[in-house]
Amino acid sequence: MKEAFHLARTGRPGPVIVDVPKDVQNRSIVPDYDPPMNLPGYRPDRRASRAELLQVLDSVRQACRPIIYAGGGIIAADAGRC
Repeated sequence: MKEAFHLARTGRPGPVIVDVPKDVQNRSIVPDYDPPMNLPGYRPDRRASRAELLQVLDSVRQACRPIIYAGGGIIAADAGRC
């Protein structure tokens, strides 16, 4: 549950699904309120390096009819301003 709440508060907005099996729902437990998080591969704050950005710019400059198709991440990052 801690990981689910962490995912819901950070990174890309959207639903987080937690599947709780029936045997776990019916069991009585003593909760651990601060378990360690295990989220391999989850890196919401990845930023492009200068070399990666220059490669993208070079590709756009070489295109005959360039189009930039950007999704909701541009709005969420507030990067759509000129």
